[in-house]
Amino acid sequence: MKLSKCIDEAKGWPFAFAECDAEKLKVRVLLKDHLEDVARLSKLIFEERFTPAVVRGIDPRLFDKVDPAEVAYITGLIHDLGKASKYYLNSFTDRGRLTFPYHELVASVVILNAIDEYAVELEDHVLAVGDLVSKIISRHHSAMPSRHPLEVISGEGRRKQEMVRIVQAVEAMCDNLVVKFIEELLSKCGSFNVCSTILKLLSRHLKSSDGCERLARELHSLIARLTEFNRLSGMGEVSSEDTYRLVAIYTGILMVADNIVATKEGRLSDDRLSPLYVKHWMKELREIISKHST
Repeated sequence: MKLSKCIDEAKGWPFAFAECDAEKLKVRVLLKDHLEDVARLSKLIFEERFTPAVVRGIDPRLFDKVDPAEVAYITGLIHDLGKASKYYLNSFTDRGRLTFPYHELVASVVILNAIDEYAVELEDHVLAVGDLVSKIISRHHSAMPSRHPLEVISGEGRRKQEMVRIVQAVEAMCDNLVVKFIEELLSKCGSFNVCSTILKLLSRHLKSSDGCERLARELHSLIARLTEFNRLSGMGEVSSEDTYRLVAIYTGILMVADNIVATKEGRLSDDRLSPLYVKHWMKELREIISKHST
């Protein structure tokens, strides 16, 4: 069954999720809706539960010019940006469900490559946030061992084949429809200046032939940088412990928000444990979710 036929005929690509039956689109979740919902919920969870823990003891250069809650929002807003790659139109299961293998790494390396390309034009805190966000996004499916950046760059056996697929997905991001989608997301940044700056940067980057060529050429080294905690772009050497703590906290928030939103959209993870976790998260975060729904 070719999902590409039923999806190409449907309005609203890109999707966060889609399922076809006999070449007819049966279920779809628009990516822009999913991203906005995860961004809003991530910000709410952060503000309600984590602000003091994140700010305490962290290098003041990072949060001196950016609200820590904005980092949670930005991460949620672009965490699935890799799904916009048209490469995934041909990535489907026998059950007719569209899948997005390694989309988190696709988004992460595009962000990292973009801040590298325009580093001389950007303020240090924007570079640092971009680097941090790329690390967070790269891990939001790391509960599946094969999806962790460290596993992907191991270069052993099947990993080499996966790298070829990731290159193809990354190259398909350099497309006018992806650029248009990113520009549409800009309105969701609201008053968050760093959010707007990063999205404009991504749009500009994916229009650049030089940037797109570098993405494929330096993919392995870009993924390797996602595993480094002793440096952040714009800040140079930083505390590995502090960076790891930030990545762990923000990744946890993103994973919780992502799973809750997916459940409310009427779809479940292939991970059998996710429904149990979501049930407990929704109970614990009942008030926050209620705020998100209003």
